[in-house]
Amino acid sequence: MFASSFLFSQLSDPLLIIKLLEIGLTVKLTNNKLSLDWIFYIKQKTDYHYMKHDILEKYIAAAQQYESGTLIGNRNQTNKAYKKLNAFFKELKASNQLDKLLVLTGHENCGVKMWAATHILPVNEETGLRVLDELASNLQGGLFGFDAKMTIQEWKKGNLTYLTE
Repeated sequence: MFASSFLFSQLSDPLLIIKLLEIGLTVKLTNNKLSLDWIFYIKQKTDYHYMKHDILEKYIAAAQQYESGTLIGNRNQTNKAYKKLNAFFKELKASNQLDKLLVLTGHENCGVKMWAATHILPVNEETGLRVLDELASNLQGGLFGFDAKMTIQEWKKGNLTYLTE
């Protein structure tokens, strides 16, 4: 077990405080400083908040970066984001945590939804295909609707072997 304490002079985002409380932090205000104390167990819990260095937050950022690059036609940005997404996918797969992406299939961003649905296909094909199908048939899916349609088609043909290797 490892104990630590941090002092912050200012923390104004209430959602961040809630998130910190969810992962086991005790929040105290002393002498106008916010003190966050917690006990972090070496054996990490497997839920979203305990994942190594908030990999899901980085995954979301990369998927949004991919979407943005795609929409504005910035190939370099899109390729860079794809490489990040692929690295996160491999990391989650290696640690048997692909199912953690399930929570992202309900994300408001089409790019995040599409990538999460694609990457969960090996562990939850039914949900992955359902989300991809929703994107493919939804006008709001736009370009990602087409990508989702192609992903479904290629998955069913067995051509997305990188997901299962």
